[in-house]
Amino acid sequence: MILHNLHRLSHRVPIRWWPVAALFAALVSNPIFAQEITSAKTQAPVIKQTAQKQSASLQPIIQFVLGQDGISTTPRDPNVRTFPKTAGPDKNPLKGWNSGSYNDAPESSVGYQYLPWREFEPQNGQFNFDNVESIMARFGSRGRHVVLRLYCDWHGEEQESRGCPDWIYSEVGVARLRGSNGRYMTDFNDPKYLREASQAIAALGERYDTDPRIHSFQIGVLGYWGEWHTYDFNPGGEAYDITRESQEQILSAYRNAFPTAKLVARYPWVAILDEARDLGFHNDFFHSNSGHSDEFDDAVDAGEKWRLGPIGGEMPPVLTAADYIKLYQTSKGTSMIRTGRYSTMKPETIAPEHRASHMRLHRLMGYNFQINRAVFASQTSNSLPVRVDLRNIGVAPLYYDWQVQFGLLEQNSNARLIQDADSHDLTQHMP
Repeated sequence: MILHNLHRLSHRVPIRWWPVAALFAALVSNPIFAQEITSAKTQAPVIKQTAQKQSASLQPIIQFVLGQDGISTTPRDPNVRTFPKTAGPDKNPLKGWNSGSYNDAPESSVGYQYLPWREFEPQNGQFNFDNVESIMARFGSRGRHVVLRLYCDWHGEEQESRGCPDWIYSEVGVARLRGSNGRYMTDFNDPKYLREASQAIAALGERYDTDPRIHSFQIGVLGYWGEWHTYDFNPGGEAYDITRESQEQILSAYRNAFPTAKLVARYPWVAILDEARDLGFHNDFFHSNSGHSDEFDDAVDAGEKWRLGPIGGEMPPVLTAADYIKLYQTSKGTSMIRTGRYSTMKPETIAPEHRASHMRLHRLMGYNFQINRAVFASQTSNSLPVRVDLRNIGVAPLYYDWQVQFGLLEQNSNARLIQDADSHDLTQHMP
């Protein structure tokens, strides 16, 4: 079902002596759309958590930016204000370019981290959650919503797996395969591997499924980099494919472990993933001169995968200067984000001359809530009815619900009264 992109929020704010202009200031002057503070007439605002992803340790608010002061629809109706569209703020939760590894981009509200299985479970059945916490505390993820991927093999250059624990081979007896070209790979179809991987996934889910710091979990542990592919590996001259049965077992393990957190898969054209109706997807080769990247975007667009879960990914390190020019200085970057409906993406190092275009694409990703019109009804002695027409003019929805609040501000923008609005699900605002 496609929802109309214009929604109306109606609310009745208790009034004692605040004038209409004070309430209007809350909508016009204050860039906070869903500010997380406790109502108190005389005390300072206090951060509170009212939704899963809203936490005092993270950016607790969703912002909107109004292009100019509201314009009266007619001189005879001063209590109706309309607003022009804007590109949105520089930073909002769960969207935009993200910070990877130890990078600490100030505009990023999302962090992206790989989680080597060997560090998470160094001994069979002994899970090192301190290691997960240390990864989430890195500069690139601290204070942000984090995307995590559990992986086993990197790309098989080494005889010893970079990500799989040694006991998988020495104690459990999973084979470490070698291709005719000298590359190595863990036998991902071994039932013993699938059993142990499922237990590790369950342990992660038990601890982190409802953790407000989590943006999403990428469905990993199979294939190189946990991406469910075995590219360039051919033992005995024959291709090695991960079976559908293996895929089903790992997908089921993730679903059972993470009923709350969003799950994100690699390829929208892999049959079992394409059939799913509860997954987002990530493009690990976001490239302005790549048919593969275009194929990913087209599959997301044609199958409307973005309605089911967040779309993200990362730039590959092989981008050339010409690739960056095409991404940032032509319409290609905008087209990629609009077609693929990206909410977040891990960039490579950005040259200063591309910074302005980089931020333009940053603001374009994900949702962009805009107040189209605010209507203030006649004030009674105890309340002031207000209605806000809200649109999402971004490229994707907000995938976790957020508490909507109305507020009264003083002329200096200090909050005098903040009230939760009646139940309103922001995830239903489709672009």
